[in-house]
Amino acid sequence: MGTAAGEWVLGGLLGHGLGVAGVELPFVGTPELVPKEAAIPLVPGMYFSLEPYAGEVGVGGFRLEDGVVVTEKGCEIVTKFPFEERLIDESLLEGW
Repeated sequence: MGTAAGEWVLGGLLGHGLGVAGVELPFVGTPELVPKEAAIPLVPGMYFSLEPYAGEVGVGGFRLEDGVVVTEKGCEIVTKFPFEERLIDESLLEGW
């Protein structure tokens, strides 16, 4: 694991399973972190988080975590952090 203001945060991890432990399989991330041969198929009933990182190296950042459950028809977000889109300064997103 890295630090919030370091060169990487959780090594590209975008999410992880939730259940008995706070962090468990399946892991959601870049191919470097979760290679194809280590991938776990998602099946109905699995519950995982999606928590993409936004920040700046050397300054810090944050993660907004949404809980997702796999259903027979796909995936459903079951927890969603409320935010006000009007508070987003889109000029700061240029180049991302």
